[in-house]
Amino acid sequence: YKKIDINVVNEITHIVNRKIYFPDVDSASGSANSYLNLTTGETYNYQTGAANSANIDLGIYRTKTVNPTTGMISWGPRMYSLSANPVPYTPNNISSWTKRATKFTNGQNGQATPFLRNYYTREALVNYVKGRNPNLLAHTSNLSVGQGVPFVFPDGRYGLILINQISLDGNTPFMDVSIKYEL
Repeated sequence: YKKIDINVVNEITHIVNRKIYFPDVDSASGSANSYLNLTTGETYNYQTGAANSANIDLGIYRTKTVNPTTGMISWGPRMYSLSANPVPYTPNNISSWTKRATKFTNGQNGQATPFLRNYYTREALVNYVKGRNPNLLAHTSNLSVGQGVPFVFPDGRYGLILINQISLDGNTPFMDVSIKYEL
C-alpha cells in the first residue's frame, strides 16, 4: 500500500450561532451583550466593551415604531459600526471607545442557502462580498431572518454575516448570527 498525506489549508473561518442581545431592554445597567467581534464571535456589553472596543466590529440596536391608529408596536433590528458618525444608538456613550471601521451593506435577502452551500471557498466568498460593495457604517433599513450582510474589515478582508434568528419580544430580545470571513 501507499501512504498519502493531504494537507488542507482553510482560507475562510465559519463561526456559527452567536447571539447578540438588543441593548434597550437593560439600558440602565448596560449588561446586554450587544457588541460583536466578527473575528472571534465574542460578544461584549456596555460594561466590558470599552476595554475591548478595538476588537468590536459592530453593535446592534432596534428602532421602535408605534402605529398611531392601532397602537401596535413594531421593532426594526439594525447593525452599526462603532465608527458610524453619528452613532445611531445613543443611550450608550461610546465616544471614548476605539472605533474599528468595519463596513457593511444593507441586508441581502435569500442568503440562508447560499451562505451554507455557495460561499465555502475564499474566492466565492470574496467575489460575492466585493460585488456588493460594503461601504455603510450603519444600517438605515431593518434587517430580517435569512438576510446576509456582506462586510469588509478595516484591513481589507471580506466576510458575510447570516441572520439566523431574530427575537424582538420578551425580556431578552436577540439576534442570532453566523459569520464567514476570509483569513
